[in-house]
Amino acid sequence: MLSFLSTSPKSDVENLLKRAGYRLDARNKKGVVIVSVDNQEHLGDLAADYIVSREGKRFVVVVKASAEAFDPTEPVQRRRLVELDCAFALDGLLVVDLPERRIHRLGFKFPKERPLDAFFQIVIGGFLLGGVAGIIWLLAYLKLF
Repeated sequence: MLSFLSTSPKSDVENLLKRAGYRLDARNKKGVVIVSVDNQEHLGDLAADYIVSREGKRFVVVVKASAEAFDPTEPVQRRRLVELDCAFALDGLLVVDLPERRIHRLGFKFPKERPLDAFFQIVIGGFLLGGVAGIIWLLAYLKLF
């Protein structure tokens, strides 16, 4: 589980980010999420340890302060990271692993499967275009066009 910044020295995190070329834009940045349940809205908040920028891009930063293993693919951690990434909607997410003194850049993709129907639609469209082109070629060849 990711630990919050309160258990780690802020100066170590900030120095690590600055040495890596990131500019500190905000500390303990709060975000808001509205959850609608049966058309009734519930307000919630999220917290990012830092917002930083580098080369014109802005990132949400989460600090991992404990010596626990860092696994962003573990469902609970992944959900938290995806939630922060979506809520702040910046250019990416950074996880600072303070015990290892490393910065991990994370990104998420949600590939959508193309249904088999789309494949068949493309194949049928290709046959139709080929058939029309064949008819035009035949008419031109027979000089009927």
